Amino acid sequence: MQHQARGGSTISALRGCALFERPNGTIRHIHRVATIAGAEEISAKEMEARARQIAAEAGLDEGRLEALHFDPRAMEAGQRYRVDPASRRLTPSGAPGPARGSRD
Repeated sequence: MQHQARGGSTISALRGCALFERPNGTIRHIHRVATIAGAEEISAKEMEARARQIAAEAGLDEGRLEALHFDPRAMEAGQRYRVDPASRRLTPSGAPGPARGSRD
């Protein structure tokens, strides 16, 4: 599926990587990647490494967090999520999330 980006570029792929606490599924960092049509996609391994680097730079103990790769289109704007540790799926947490475009 292709999407339109600002400026008219076509996005050929959207992917996400959530770093979460295993015991309770609390998401501590979400990293999203949009690939412009014609560009080379980064691997899941590279995406996760970048997510961990950003989390560490933000002061998180990324070594204690697990990763979940997901399709960001599954997330509804304005909704907070957690990871169900048993099924390893995103689930709504019940709390309202940050506004779209927020860096929270």
